[in-house]
Amino acid sequence: MTVDLRVNLGGLEMANPVTDASGTFAAGREYADLVDVSRMGAVTTKGVSLDGWEGNPAPRIAETPSGMLNSIGLQNPGVAHLCAVDLPWIKEQGVPSIVNVSGHSLEEYVAVLEALEADGQADAYEINISCPNVDAGGMTFGTHVPSVEAVVAACRAVATRPMIVKLSPNVTDIAEIARAAEASGADALSLINTLLGMAVNARTRRPELARVVGGCRDLPSSRSPCAWSGNAITPSRSRSSAWAASRRGRMPSNSCSAARRPSPSGPRASPTRMP
Repeated sequence: MTVDLRVNLGGLEMANPVTDASGTFAAGREYADLVDVSRMGAVTTKGVSLDGWEGNPAPRIAETPSGMLNSIGLQNPGVAHLCAVDLPWIKEQGVPSIVNVSGHSLEEYVAVLEALEADGQADAYEINISCPNVDAGGMTFGTHVPSVEAVVAACRAVATRPMIVKLSPNVTDIAEIARAAEASGADALSLINTLLGMAVNARTRRPELARVVGGCRDLPSSRSPCAWSGNAITPSRSRSSAWAASRRGRMPSNSCSAARRPSPSGPRASPTRMP
């Protein structure tokens, strides 16, 4: 018996509900020897900025029980490289591409989207609103409703393809942020970005990561603590997805969980739609 796994994520047709979490898979090429990328529902790229970012100094990854801390700093070579090198490769695999769009200002988000629209290869966009806004003292876009409304509306004015907004769990009320994103033009939501965390080396009594706070090295005004991800945060991720969904209607969402064998309490493949 053949099971129809096709899903529609905010207007993006996918052969199945499996994609990667942005930042964990580069653009897929690096994992091609381990994973048959052509069998995925879509490839979600690592976050891309306008001119590229160096990222944070090492060490910037630390293992934790059932997870890891990272302070990568959204290192990437820029949107021109993505369009010239990575998106053509994804097209060759026969799967849709979801480009994660990052920026440190409204103008940068818009400029990245304008470049992607002119290139025409991307199938959908995932707007990463967990970036620090340098025009607001480094405050993260996704933790402040007016900032969410501004960045999503600015992106919507440019984007002609399905637009997914990736939410941060590091807020008081994620449902409030979800409603703001939806009202400002999001077609779907991605839940969730990483939780805040910190690890201390018991021997040195110093943080495990070189930068106690995250953000790009060339932007000292950013103050975003290191990010925690992995199986350990699955209960929080599930709660965020359900909480946001129950208070925003029936807008589709992409749950950033590991696809594993079925388990009564374990993570599930994405996307999800809550009743």
